Parts: sequence; C-alpha cells; structure tokens
Amino acid sequence: MLRYRGVEVCPVCGFRYVPELKEERRIHRARHRQTLNTCDPKPHPALASHYAQTGAFLAIHGKSPRWLRNRLQNMATLFRRELGFDFRPYDADEPEEGDRHWLIISPDGRSTGGLSARMWGTPPAWWWAWVWVIPSERGGGHAGRCWAMLRARFPAIEPSAPFSPPMAKFFAGRDDVTEHTRQHAGRQLQPTEAD
Repeated sequence: MLRYRGVEVCPVCGFRYVPELKEERRIHRARHRQTLNTCDPKPHPALASHYAQTGAFLAIHGKSPRWLRNRLQNMATLFRRELGFDFRPYDADEPEEGDRHWLIISPDGRSTGGLSARMWGTPPAWWWAWVWVIPSERGGGHAGRCWAMLRARFPAIEPSAPFSPPMAKFFAGRDDVTEHTRQHAGRQLQPTEAD
C-alpha cells in the first residue's frame, strides 16, 4: 500500500496535488504557468494592433485562433474558481449557438479580461453572463466600459445573477437595469448573520 504525507493546495493556482507524485507535480507546474500567464499577461503585437484599430473589445468566436480562445477559456476557469461555480462559463470548443464572447485588451496588447453575453429565456433575451478582469486591473472602470459596450450592442440586455460583490455594488444603484436587478444586487450587498 502506498502512503503519502498529504495533499497540498497551491495558493496561486489553487491546484490540489500530492507533491510526492511526479505526474501530479508535472500537472501542477503546467497549471501554475497557465494561471500566471493569465493573471500577468505579456503584451502581444496582434492584440496591440487590434486595439489601435477597433478598441478594447476583441470578439472571440469559433473561427478565432486557438490561442485567443484558450486565453478566454483560461479567464473563464479563473472566474469559476474565484466565485466557486461548478462549471466555467466559456469553453474554447463549445458550440456558439448565438452566444457572444470578447477578450478585453489593453493598448499595449495585453489580454486583461474576458466576458460573454448569452441569449436565453422565454421570451429569448440577452443577458450579460460573466466578466473576469485580471487582479492588477480591477477597480479600473472595466465594468462600466463593458456595460456600455453591451448596452450599445444589445439595448435591452440585463446582467445575470448572482453577482460578485463588486458587480453587486455596480448594479445596485444603476437606473439602466430593471428594478428586480437593482433589488437583487442590493440584497447581495447586505451582510448576513454569518458575517
């Protein structure tokens, strides 16, 4: 019977692994690199060129280069981990079925965030499904720019709950969302008995 000292959890990438096992160390290194590359992106000339031509939002679709779809997928994975969801909200190989996805890019060509809008419901309506921004860029007004871009494309779009605390704060006082959305965001901001 094999016995191991224990499972470790990497504080950077969140990977749970047994350090004594060579294969698990290899998988951890790959995931750790992927997390660092996503959270601390390097400038890319193609992204800088896109920003100069069309601005901060780069549409991602099934025919986009694989490396761009993978970047968005990595952001969706970190979004899932941070908020504790069961699944990531974007997969590089998922069928499009009317969904819209974007990378947020900076003037120097770094991919600093990602977001998606989805059409669902009865009757069908557009919903802002998710947004994730790298930690060093948070608090820089990205939510407002994303919301303005989405409202310009889909005037009746609504944000999909639940919200992270910063997004709940963003939507709680807005007059361009439904009363239901404002109330839901406000409830999320109120402390619970466990707080």
